[in-house]
Amino acid sequence: MSNEMIKREIESNLKAKVASDPQRLTTPLPTIYPQRFEIQIKHLLNNTSGLPDFFEEKPKRGKGFLEEILEDSSRYWTAQETIQWSKKHLQPRFEPGKRVDYTDTGYNLLGLVIEKVTAKPYHEVLHDYIFNPLQMNHSYLSQYSKPVIKSEHPVANLYLEGRKINVENYRSFSSFYAGGQTVSTMEDQLRFMKALVHNQMIKRETLEIMHQWNNMRIGMDYGYGLMRMRFLPFTQKG
Repeated sequence: MSNEMIKREIESNLKAKVASDPQRLTTPLPTIYPQRFEIQIKHLLNNTSGLPDFFEEKPKRGKGFLEEILEDSSRYWTAQETIQWSKKHLQPRFEPGKRVDYTDTGYNLLGLVIEKVTAKPYHEVLHDYIFNPLQMNHSYLSQYSKPVIKSEHPVANLYLEGRKINVENYRSFSSFYAGGQTVSTMEDQLRFMKALVHNQMIKRETLEIMHQWNNMRIGMDYGYGLMRMRFLPFTQKG
C-alpha cells in the first residue's frame, strides 16, 4: 500500500479528529472531582491535568491499585472502574495547567473520549484507524483484541514487585487500557513512527501542535501525547 493510499484510508476512517482541530483541545470534560478546576482535553494529552495516577500512587489507607491487581489477577477492570477507584482513594495533585506530571488516569480518560468521539470501543479504534491501515499486523490491545498475525516471538514479561509476570495471563491488566496496554513489535513500531513523522497519519500542522513541549523533569519533556528524552543532562556531571 502506497503512502498516499495509507493516508487516504486513515483520513477516511477518522470522521471526528479531536487533535486536528486546535479549538477542540480546549473542550472541557464533565466534572470528575466535585468542586475542582475544569479539566480540558489538552490537559489530558500533555499530562497537565493534575489528576492522580491510580497505577503508581498509593492511598493514605488501604491497598494500592498495583497491589490489588497483582493479588487478584483474574479480575477484569474497565477504564471507568479505574477512574472510580482513583476518585475514591486519591486526590488531585494540582490545578490543571500548572505543572506536568504523568497520570495513567488521564490516559484512560482519553481512551473513553476516543470511544465517545468515534462511537467505537478503543481497541477497535486502534485496529481500524492505525494498525490495519499501516499494516501493523502484530500489534493489538492485550486483554481486548488479537493481532492479525501472531508474532513468532513471545510477549515480553513484566517485572513488578519482585514478580515475573506474563501479561497475557493477568486479566487484571485490562486496567492499563489506554495508558499502556498495547502489545507490538519493533517492526510495527517503526511503521508507526515513519507514518507519524511523514504525515501519513495526521497533518503536519497537527504534529507541530503535538510538539508544544512542557518540561516534566530534567531531560524529559511532554507534548500532546508525545514524550521527548534529552540524554545530555543525564550524562553531565554535577
